[in-house]
Amino acid sequence: IKTNSSSQGVHVFPIYDIFDNEVGYFIALKEVQIDQWPIRELILITLVYILLLTIAIFFTRDKIRLNELANKDQLTDIYNRHKLIELSEREFRRSKRNGRVFSALILDVDQFKNINDTYGHAEGDLILKEIGKLFKNTLRAVDIYGRWGGEEFLIITPETSAKNALIIA
Repeated sequence: IKTNSSSQGVHVFPIYDIFDNEVGYFIALKEVQIDQWPIRELILITLVYILLLTIAIFFTRDKIRLNELANKDQLTDIYNRHKLIELSEREFRRSKRNGRVFSALILDVDQFKNINDTYGHAEGDLILKEIGKLFKNTLRAVDIYGRWGGEEFLIITPETSAKNALIIA
């Protein structure tokens, strides 16, 4: 690109998120003398930018994966206790600030120890996974749910009265 005072070499590289969606561009400018600019320098600069972007992408993907591992219960693929505490505190502050209600439901699978003892832990794990799927398929998008521990689950229902929470239960 020629400007009034100089010429600028422009390098444009797309940036992709972990789902391979183009989310932005990395743009680099360097003042150059067009008629004296060797192709070797262009290739070297391009390779350095590609290397830096590749490293950045790997670090970003790893950070996202670590965040997911820290917040999800691996068996049921729903939130874990750590994330539920964080989200419930946020919902409590939001409801207090807006003067709105919310409800919290605790679900405990009765006689779960008997299931594990009679049919084995693998069968017990399948039941817990199905409960996670049930939550995903039936609760509202605004509801917060996850595995509290063992066979206990927590459901937080924003802007839901106790009467309406009883219907959900």
